[in-house]
Formats: sequence, structure tokens, C-alpha cells
Amino acid sequence: MSRTHVVGAITLLVCVVTAPHVGARWLLQSSPTSGAPPISDKRAVLNDLAAHRTSLPPQELVAVLRSGITDSDPMVRASALWAVAGRAGGVRFSTGSERAERRAILRTERGVLEGLRPIILRRLQDDHDVEVRRAALAAAGNLDYDPDGGNDRSITLKPDFAKLLTAIFAKETSQDLRVEIVKSFALLSPKQAASIRNDSEAMLVAAALDPNPDVAAYGALGIGKQRLRSALPRIVGLLTRDGMNVRLFAAQAIGMFGREAAQYAPQVEAALAVERDVVVSKTLTATLSAIRSR
Repeated sequence: MSRTHVVGAITLLVCVVTAPHVGARWLLQSSPTSGAPPISDKRAVLNDLAAHRTSLPPQELVAVLRSGITDSDPMVRASALWAVAGRAGGVRFSTGSERAERRAILRTERGVLEGLRPIILRRLQDDHDVEVRRAALAAAGNLDYDPDGGNDRSITLKPDFAKLLTAIFAKETSQDLRVEIVKSFALLSPKQAASIRNDSEAMLVAAALDPNPDVAAYGALGIGKQRLRSALPRIVGLLTRDGMNVRLFAAQAIGMFGREAAQYAPQVEAALAVERDVVVSKTLTATLSAIRSR
């Protein structure tokens, strides 16, 4: 794939696949006569970086990404942030020789990618475009990903970032992004959840009572994961709420408490008696077994 651009009498050949360094350098160029590169070409370079179809020396990589993150066009900003997410977390779902290759690449790039954290967090908090904020959430989350830290596919939230997310959740207007924030807490490993419990408890309780059913569902799951006993009556109340996922996750969360939730067996039984969804019914049955076990 190549495209020829004429700048005065100079012809600049850009070929992203066979000459990625030239293409990436061109991404940063503009002049009074040629203007900035087209948005579609900027995104093509960034998307290739996100998917590991091309690589750059670390310092050139960070210059290209920084240029994209600060671009005036929201689609370019989002593509650059997804590129950060892809470079930082690409090893997560790779296998075999590709996995080993991406792990090695991440070790060389981690330091320069970390230097982008301040502008990524600014985009997450202040960008007017929701897709940019969504991409920034993925980028910031993947910066904390450690492929050598145990479970390669687990979500990692460091305490400072977890605290920031709870503040963002309180003011975020996009329902989709609010769901993604709560989901980040709900899908943590039990060990990770315990490490940020003080920073996330109030947010999860508020989320479980949210009118958005997806926010409420993940709030309930997060309460179960963190074993927030004071919030147990609230998720019991979700067993009859509209929205299959809310009832499903509430049932799962109650089961996570085991015998601590035994006093709520009558409410679980009552919910089971009127439940019409097969999956939720099976989950409620399993929940009853879990809270009655000795």
C-alpha cells in the first residue's frame, strides 16, 4: 500500500507496510504548502501500530503516539490511544511465538509508553469525545498490565488509578463508559479487588442502585467479588429487578458470600419461584446451595 505526495517539487513516497519508519515520520509532518497528512492516513499508521503490523524504535514510537493523542481530530486521538492499548496489552491474548515476540517488544517499549500516562489521563478526564475517553480508559488500564505478574489475562488496577476512576465515574455522562468503569472493578481477581477495596466500595454500592441495568449488574458483581457485607441487602433487592443480567449477577454475587448470606435464603427462594429465565433460575439454585452449605 503506497501513496505519493507532492510537496513543491519533492515527491514523498509513503509506504506503511514496507517502510513503516518513513510512514510514521510523515505522520508528524506538515507544512504551509502541504498541510497536515490526511486523517485516514494518520489512522492507518496508528491502527497498524495497534495491531502490531508494524513497529518503530521506542523514541519514534512515542513521538508518533504523542502526536496522535494530541491531534485536533477525535478519530485520530482515539486511534492513537487504541494504539497505546494495543502496544501495552497486545501480549494479553496472543499465543505461541507471537506471544513471545510481543512480550519482548513490550519490555523494550514499556518505559516510553509509561511516559504517555499524563496525557492519556487528561484525555480520559477532559476530552469532549466519548470514544476518545473510552480509548483512553483502555490505554491507561493496559499501561498497568504486567505480563510477568501471574494471570496474564487478568485486569489490573493500581490504587491511584482505581481512585481516579471512582472520581470519574461520579461525573461521567456516557452510560457506556460508566458501564466500562464499573466492569473494570467487577472483573478484578479477588486479590486485586481486596487491594483497592477502600477506594471502590462507595462506587460499587452506588452502581448497584443505578437505574442503568448494566451499571447495576456490574456493581452487584463487584460487591460480591469484594465481599462487601454491608451492601449485601442491596444486591438481594436486585433479584426481582427488570433486566436479566442484573438478576443473574446479583444471584452470582450473593453466592460469593457463602454462608454469610444464609439469612437471605428465603428471598433467593422467592426470586427462584417467579424467575422465568433458565440461566438465572439455574444460578439461583446454585446460589441457594452455596449459602446453605456447611
